[in-house]
Amino acid sequence: CGKELGETLLNLSRAWELADTSSSRSLVAKLPLMEANLTGTAKSALGRRLVSAGRRFQSMGQYGQEKLDEIASES
Repeated sequence: CGKELGETLLNLSRAWELADTSSSRSLVAKLPLMEANLTGTAKSALGRRLVSAGRRFQSMGQYGQEKLDEIASES
């Protein structure tokens, strides 16, 4: 599950960079299934990586609050 999870997170960050909501949605849908197979520190590490990725996404200039609202309304 580690390699698959890593690839999913990498693809998710790429989808976020491209503001590809369709890909983002399908990738995020996989996370709960993968998370169920993680234990202890791996679960904690996943949470930290997701929080960090979310902060980076929000701090990108072109993704001000208006753009985030627009992306959210597409889903």
